[in-house]
Amino acid sequence: FWLLVILGLPRCAMAAEESKDLEQTAEIPAEETAEVAANEQEEMAEEEDVKTEPKESEQPQQAQAEETQEEAKTEPMEMEAKEAKEPEEDALDDERPRLQERVIVSATDATLNAVTTCGGKVLAALSDGGLQYLTAAARATVGINAGRYMFEARIVESKNPLDSSLKQHRSAPRQLCSLGFTAAGSPLFFGSNADSVGFDSEGYFLSGTSRTRIFDRWVPCQQVLGVLLNLDAGSSNANTVSLFCDGFRVCKPQPLPECLCGKTLIPTVNYKNMTMHLNFGPSSLSPLPFRCRMLQDAAQADIANSSVASRPTEGKCEVLLPIGLPDEGTFDWLDGFLKKHPDYVEISGRSILEWGLASGVARHRGGSGRNSNDRPAMDFGIQELDDGTVQQMIHSVAPTLKRNYVVMEVRNNLLASERKSTLDMFGDNFRKVALVVMGEPPEDFKAAVYERLLREKREKAASDARRKWTQGERMKVETKVETKEEDGDALDEKKAEEGTLEDAVKKAEEAVQLTEQERSMWFCKPTVEDLSKKELSQTFSSFALPSEEEGFDEVRYVWQPREACDSYLEGWVRERKLTQRVEDLQPGAWFKEQWQEWSTLLSEWRRRHSNWRDAKERPPLQAPKRRRREESHDEGEQGEQKKKAEENGENVQEKERTDGAQENGMEAENKEENGKAREEAEPAPQLRAEDLDVFSVRDVCDIGNGEPLFAHFTWEDWMLLSLRLEVHLLIHAYKHDMNDAERTSFAEAHLVFYYGKYFRKQLTLKYFGVSTEVELLAIIKDTVEVMPKNSILDPQLSDDTPMENFVRLTEDHRRERLRRIDAGDETAALNLQKPMQRSDQSSQPPATRHAYHSRTPPEPPYGSKGHAPTGGSRYGSGGNSTRGSSGGYGSGGHGSSSRGGPQQSRHYSQGAQGSYGSGGNQKRSYPPQSSSGYQPYKQARSGGAPQGRGGSSYGYNDNRGGGGSYGGGYGSDGYRR
Repeated sequence: FWLLVILGLPRCAMAAEESKDLEQTAEIPAEETAEVAANEQEEMAEEEDVKTEPKESEQPQQAQAEETQEEAKTEPMEMEAKEAKEPEEDALDDERPRLQERVIVSATDATLNAVTTCGGKVLAALSDGGLQYLTAAARATVGINAGRYMFEARIVESKNPLDSSLKQHRSAPRQLCSLGFTAAGSPLFFGSNADSVGFDSEGYFLSGTSRTRIFDRWVPCQQVLGVLLNLDAGSSNANTVSLFCDGFRVCKPQPLPECLCGKTLIPTVNYKNMTMHLNFGPSSLSPLPFRCRMLQDAAQADIANSSVASRPTEGKCEVLLPIGLPDEGTFDWLDGFLKKHPDYVEISGRSILEWGLASGVARHRGGSGRNSNDRPAMDFGIQELDDGTVQQMIHSVAPTLKRNYVVMEVRNNLLASERKSTLDMFGDNFRKVALVVMGEPPEDFKAAVYERLLREKREKAASDARRKWTQGERMKVETKVETKEEDGDALDEKKAEEGTLEDAVKKAEEAVQLTEQERSMWFCKPTVEDLSKKELSQTFSSFALPSEEEGFDEVRYVWQPREACDSYLEGWVRERKLTQRVEDLQPGAWFKEQWQEWSTLLSEWRRRHSNWRDAKERPPLQAPKRRRREESHDEGEQGEQKKKAEENGENVQEKERTDGAQENGMEAENKEENGKAREEAEPAPQLRAEDLDVFSVRDVCDIGNGEPLFAHFTWEDWMLLSLRLEVHLLIHAYKHDMNDAERTSFAEAHLVFYYGKYFRKQLTLKYFGVSTEVELLAIIKDTVEVMPKNSILDPQLSDDTPMENFVRLTEDHRRERLRRIDAGDETAALNLQKPMQRSDQSSQPPATRHAYHSRTPPEPPYGSKGHAPTGGSRYGSGGNSTRGSSGGYGSGGHGSSSRGGPQQSRHYSQGAQGSYGSGGNQKRSYPPQSSSGYQPYKQARSGGAPQGRGGSSYGYNDNRGGGGSYGGGYGSDGYRR
């Protein structure tokens, strides 16, 4: 209540004041009020008159301004009227005969996924199994030569099929429509070649291979699109094409490409995931601002029938299977055949790849995965296109359409079983024909090959000429200072002599000619192989010519008769057996048996070689010391006797003279007996291995004195011995496993491949100091040779050759090499690299993993007298080593360091002469643990590694109180020696 009272008080006061004013106003007389109002109106009227009356000086200026404004308003209106004027005029009356043939979409001049209905006026597209990514295309049954005519199209339906690769593939729109014209015989797709012109639903004008955006996108199911072609020579818009939408012009008349002028142009439609309605007349769906005739109302003289649509389709259609050899012009012949017969549709992997590229589907790897023409890798990144699903869809759709086909599959058409499968797919509704394209081609084909070779050479020469000319111009710019000194006339004459770039290119092209070798070629070398090497090697031996018994209605021999083709194919297969490698070849039982035997022999020979070198290079230990002690003892006794005689006063010289005479007499008496005994006591002359003929040695492990024939082998000789045996065994194992009289050996280019197949390891050429297989085989030419005609390996020894013969060959090669080096022939020296030993031998054949990795230390090169390549002493009489590594054979068994700092030695156990010395009674000890917990030889190379640590030697006892040891010390780098 109080709030209402408080808020209402001000309002009550204001209402009282207003009522008071009203009362005062009501008291004024009516006459005074009317007089005041009249005065106010008179004052307002005077003010308006003053404003509206202009000055006399301003009246002409104001009139002129008003006229200028009116003119400015009328100029834009006139310009808009001029721009709105239609460039095309009404069609004149034409009394020439009209076209009698009905214009529809050709069922034979269309892609396989284009389906025509409603009398050829409605176009649908298949959209399953990968076909939803491929553009459907079709052409009309007639083309335009002259005049001005139009056709219309309307999008009836826009489909949205399931896209499994939507996230990965967005290079092309899912729905697309293109309307325009293409030349007769050209591809169906816009933008794939220069013989096409049109408009697409994305707003682009397509002229040849270029596209320009000139309008907005089309609205499906709402707009009627009309494409007008003007070929009227008397029109100002001749050789142009225009687009209309619902009767209104969308763009100005666009010029035709120059290559299309004068050609027959056929209405063409490209669409994807849409249903199209085409109207060819005689009346239009959306009239234009001017009178224009439809295609169906055209004069007969201005129309030409399509070459594809004019061919009859009554009766059975044909299915052709071209049969030709890989890389011998098969696809070149097909291109020429399709050019002459455009009504035939190619079914091949190549055609599907080109179809996808023409549909705007980009390849992920830019075409690098295309490994053959017969079965190219699609690489579209779309599952249905890459895994062959779209090929299966095409094979199921093609037999249902009444069309002529060319099934181009090089591999399958050469195999009888695959040919039968293809014929069964088409059934009895088609006439099946085999076309044998084999042997020497006809003259027209050779002429085309020569023309292509010459064109390629001229293009290359022109490119080189442009590059050289550009380099010359660049050099002229750099030396511009020198040319300034010459006068103007001299410069002009010099430029005239040099000529322009066009003159240089023309001169280079005219100088190109084909060589005699190129003129003898029948086929061009393809940039991409028709068949991959793997497929060819697996199937070429089964290639055969077709026969009517397989189900063919006819077998045509295109180039040569049947007898010549049979002979040609037989020779081709025989040659490929020598040059093609077998991908699935596996080692057989014979190879495994021979390899096991060789592994055992090689291990035994390496063991004997190690034992012989150890015994030969070990110096005598006790005998020289005992002899020195006895000599010193005899000298001491003689000195003492002589001293005593001098003390007794005897004539020492006379006594010596008398004793000498007696000794001489005794020697004279026993001369014959002593001589005879000396002859018997003298040993027989020592047998030298270098004086023996290596091929006369019966036992390679003993040449007669216990020395093996391979006693002086170094690691290089062992490498060459293994290489000889392995290559010999490889060639004969290939012959045994192939079991084919025509495949007794292989080419030198496949040596590395088969070597890896059989020995499960890589043949590294750099280890032998060569870069090619031919250079490698030249080292062992006594075992295998390369035939100059076809580069086939020819073994020089039979498969039952004893393995000891390879030791004899290696020793003979070693001696010859040393003789040549001593004579000054530096080319005889080997340039081998010692391969690193592998700890993991899993890649070696199971039975021979020990053959290449002996436990014995590597031997020093022949002639080094026991010294390691670094110059250190490997075998010593004592245990002290002058290297930072271990002591060798000796009595000490300890090592000392000579690499920085004072010499050190360490004994791992107490002994009279070291840890493992002359006694040889102790066995192998365990090396001491390092500070890191690992044995010293497992430590990494670092500054903290032990310096020259001597130690664990292997002792032996000679039963004469002496002994020796093999030092197992540790070098300065911390690794065991």
